[in-house]
Amino acid sequence: MINIEEVINKLKDIFNAKTDVELSRKLGFSDRVVTTWKQRNTLNFEKIIEIAVKKDIDLNYLFKPSKKGNNVEFDLLEEFVFFSLKRTLFSPSFVKKILKIEPNPIKEFLIKVTKESIKGLDYSRNNAKLVLVNLVKNYKIKSILDSQTKKENTIKFIEENMSNLDCYVFLKYFDKFELI
Repeated sequence: MINIEEVINKLKDIFNAKTDVELSRKLGFSDRVVTTWKQRNTLNFEKIIEIAVKKDIDLNYLFKPSKKGNNVEFDLLEEFVFFSLKRTLFSPSFVKKILKIEPNPIKEFLIKVTKESIKGLDYSRNNAKLVLVNLVKNYKIKSILDSQTKKENTIKFIEENMSNLDCYVFLKYFDKFELI
């Protein structure tokens, strides 16, 4: 996973900023933005990438961790998708806007279904959306907290709002979404 603090420190080095406020200003944000990123453990990836491209900053240097774990493969695209899903599709404000409800019953339902069904599941970046939709369709409702409506809303949400890559990242890292 991308270490937000490490990316911020690299940006401070690149832009010769000593404080979060100074870095926020140099990136063109209001004073508290970098501090907020740290508190929420997220970044404005689109803006940072845009700035990096303009300033010819190596994205691999910026986003790859300095120390790799033992035999851990690091996929930058999956990292971006994970943080994008975290910031958009699975954020309470997005779900409230789309479904007109809160908190996020779809995220919790997807995590529950995935947790119970992930063992032995065969999926790839090319078929993950179909696999996730089928997981939900085939899920046997076991409690009064779950309903056919929740199932149908979840399927609709996946079909209308998630790409194959989104679904792949969700299936691969579903347990990390549980913490959000």
